Amino acid sequence: MSRIYLLRHAKAVQALPGMKDFDRPLDARGHETAAQLAATMQANGMIPDKIIASPSLRTRQTLAPIAARMPSEIDTEYDRMLFDGPDGSYMSAVRRAGDATSVMLVGHNPMTEEVAMLLCGSGDAEARRKLLHGFPTGALAVIDLPGALTDARPGAGSLAMFITGGSL
Repeated sequence: MSRIYLLRHAKAVQALPGMKDFDRPLDARGHETAAQLAATMQANGMIPDKIIASPSLRTRQTLAPIAARMPSEIDTEYDRMLFDGPDGSYMSAVRRAGDATSVMLVGHNPMTEEVAMLLCGSGDAEARRKLLHGFPTGALAVIDLPGALTDARPGAGSLAMFITGGSL
């Protein structure tokens, strides 16, 4: 059994004139949501073996309070393909997690939502209902797979939880 944590970055500021999308920071609400999510993950023992994140500013700022609450340093990789890569980049990242039994991807929509929908063939009814209404900023999908991450396939996952607003 393995687990995938799909995290969409928290709420970011709108781009100012001349600001690159890549460099958009979190707004005040985004920082608050990221801190709440970090506390929720810590309280519920949600500790990934590996983290693969987009290197954009807003994803790094979303990840910072989560990483700070982990009991030890987690193998973390920044992958530009999670920012502007082609379709399939997120699934490739999951499969690339190697021997890990759990991986957290920190990225962007629409790919985060699309991968969650693609993977989840079953799961908690309320969590699935919430996911069908969209994948808001700062949301976390927790998906269990029957086998290894390298064997992740469409429909094979079960949505265990869908956390929005930073808390259960």
